[in-house]
Amino acid sequence: MELALFDFELPDQLIAQRPPVRRSGGRLLYLDRARRRDLTMAHFPTLLDANDLLVFNDTKVVPARCIGRKLPGGGRFEVLLERLSGEGEALVQIGTSKAVRTGQAFDIGGVHGEVIAKEDGFFRVRFDTLDALGVFESHGHVPQPPYIARPDEDADRER
Repeated sequence: MELALFDFELPDQLIAQRPPVRRSGGRLLYLDRARRRDLTMAHFPTLLDANDLLVFNDTKVVPARCIGRKLPGGGRFEVLLERLSGEGEALVQIGTSKAVRTGQAFDIGGVHGEVIAKEDGFFRVRFDTLDALGVFESHGHVPQPPYIARPDEDADRER
């Protein structure tokens, strides 16, 4: 199967930039074997059969994108959390204008960090606090997919 088979055009005006106020108003594309139907989530219960299995995703959105500064020098330093890896440590992706080296120091909202290793395409960083997740919760932004053309908002942390 070729990846190109899954490519399709989606007009910008059909991409919601914010979720609906009421979740039941969210759009739902339903495809049965005969036809496609544009519904809302309010219709979802009517589509279920007695033997259907529902799996609920109750994961919490993490404000995983932090913008900081290199030390010394002050150049922009973007950190995207991949996963926590120990007390005060995390595996991250790093965006910066120049190559990142082990030993690079940085500051995010007054919290200092250092790149301590490169591992499988990620960087291991250590913060000067044991609460690495707290750094992201206090100073991070909710990463937006490229088709969302607005900065993150406080409401994005809730939904």
